[in-house]
Amino acid sequence: WTFMSGAVSRTIGTWQPGVYTNITVDYSSRVQPYNNGSMGLSDLRLQDGGYYVVTVTETTGNSKDAGHVLKVNEVLYEDLQYLSVSALALACLAGLLMLSMWLLDKAYRKIVAWRRRKQMPGKANMKNKSVSEKTLKVFHDLTA
Repeated sequence: WTFMSGAVSRTIGTWQPGVYTNITVDYSSRVQPYNNGSMGLSDLRLQDGGYYVVTVTETTGNSKDAGHVLKVNEVLYEDLQYLSVSALALACLAGLLMLSMWLLDKAYRKIVAWRRRKQMPGKANMKNKSVSEKTLKVFHDLTA
């Protein structure tokens, strides 16, 4: 198993069934060999990204290569910071909208109460009503 990236080429390890597993010192703490000949690479780093070649050699001497490209993406601290700031901004906006709705509801209730007080018959309205009733009575008497 070989790693290639640009001008760098490093052997990671070799395996022969029932004989041995040889993993280089650079990868010994991060490569896990399995009984079927496969190997797993853990604790990936950005520099692990590149082209990996697995060479299988038969007992007759014939060999076949298979290549795989590994791309390693890093979660950046700035991404987490952006996410937390965005969440905080949305929470503040939600709070502001709730406060606005509460204030508008309070103002609406005061306007409704003011209109009800304005429409309630008061002393001035009673005088006008009695004058209206007298006018109607006089008008009724004239027409009868």
